[in-house]
Amino acid sequence: MSRRYSFATGSIYHIYNRGVRKVNIFEDASDYIRWESLLAWCFQYDYPYSRYLDRLRELKSPIKKEAFCRLVESSYRYKNPLVEILTYVEMPNHFHLVIEQKVENGVSIFMRKLATAYSMYINKKYDLSGAVFEGSYKAVPVTSDPQLTQLFLYVLRNPIEAKLVTNKTVFRYKWSAIKEYLHKNERRIVSLERLPDYFSDKDKLKKFIENEELKLELDTLGDIAIDL
Repeated sequence: MSRRYSFATGSIYHIYNRGVRKVNIFEDASDYIRWESLLAWCFQYDYPYSRYLDRLRELKSPIKKEAFCRLVESSYRYKNPLVEILTYVEMPNHFHLVIEQKVENGVSIFMRKLATAYSMYINKKYDLSGAVFEGSYKAVPVTSDPQLTQLFLYVLRNPIEAKLVTNKTVFRYKWSAIKEYLHKNERRIVSLERLPDYFSDKDKLKKFIENEELKLELDTLGDIAIDL
């Protein structure tokens, strides 16, 4: 059953969901890449990403491709982005997003576009039909700075807790916001405006992720965590 949430502009939310019946929603690198491309696209453009890619493939002339890209930029880019994404992680069968709503109904529009576009991609690629996600996404409001700090730690430590990486190798995990924090050339999804300065310093970020005191407090997150 679909859930209805009331989102406030300027507020931050933890958004998460998993695959229907807990099955994987990311099978290979191309799936993660497509999801992240959609993350970067859906809050900025009111134009279907799949149609954009199809049109680029149809246009053989570099000049026509450039003209089409300019048209999309001028005619379909939102004057103001729907949301700002503060952090994210993709795991084989679920995802987490921490986002701030920037315009009225921004979260709802963004998540509808994102889920629809990715579901269409998965069903077409793997010759499937039906639901990809386990119902509607879940949303939890972030109401304090300590809660936000805990949430960042929880999201960024997801690959560690799932034993996909260790504290020492977490920076090698490709499918999280960490790469964007540390490398400007990778930055296309996250907004750093509300983040502490140490998020762009590898040594300081490493200390944050390994923070034993904060890790002990993760059980205080309650329903902010996802049961997988």
